[in-house]
Amino acid sequence: MLVPEGDLLIRLADTRPAIVGQVITSAPGRPSALDRILTIGWNPRAAKIITLLDCLVEPGSPIDIAAPLRPKEDLQEQLENLAVGHKP
Repeated sequence: MLVPEGDLLIRLADTRPAIVGQVITSAPGRPSALDRILTIGWNPRAAKIITLLDCLVEPGSPIDIAAPLRPKEDLQEQLENLAVGHKP
């Protein structure tokens, strides 16, 4: 997941992207496994994104934040499933 430092270059698209139904498929079930997430960069919206991701992963799944400075918020207190790490 790549998180830009600012939102100056983010803009809404003029039209919705086309959905190609032929390529949508389902995969057979598989045993649960930990998800590993690497977040590159940080901005004020990243904490909300990580909180939303926490609902989708198995307990104990690691998320590493690669950013020059450690995020000011203590995310770990807000999360149930993700284990937060920081990589400068």
